[in-house]
Amino acid sequence: MHPRDTLRETFVELIKSGKTSAGDEVYNMRDFNFFNEEHPFVNVSTPNETIEDGHDYGARRRILTVDVECYDTRDNGARFVDQLAWEIETIFHSNPSLNNTVENCRLQNITMAFGDNGSLALHGSILTFEVTYVTNIPPEEEGTVFLNLV
Repeated sequence: MHPRDTLRETFVELIKSGKTSAGDEVYNMRDFNFFNEEHPFVNVSTPNETIEDGHDYGARRRILTVDVECYDTRDNGARFVDQLAWEIETIFHSNPSLNNTVENCRLQNITMAFGDNGSLALHGSILTFEVTYVTNIPPEEEGTVFLNLV
């Protein structure tokens, strides 16, 4: 499994265990139509990763952008996604190393969004985190990628 997928799963697990108002409706890069649901959802995605310049093998520092997208279609959805975003922000503020798996995890910004399909409104709040971690890529004959724990 690629370290990005491992980190997305870590985000999902931490949000679920944090008992947010989204409950178990927290997903790792899921494609689905939110408009058919009437309760909050969270989708975790990784739109960008920067890898520090260096050699092809060995330890490499990576900076991963993680978007935690909060959505709700209920009445007062803007208020609900604001509350959900605050719950999630609190979870990661108190755990900046993601259980000692990364160098740091820092909230960069929050974007509010709104969409309408004519019959239903979709409210959104997207929390963007910067996660710094290190991978170790051994020489080709070893063939395994490791996510270094800090």
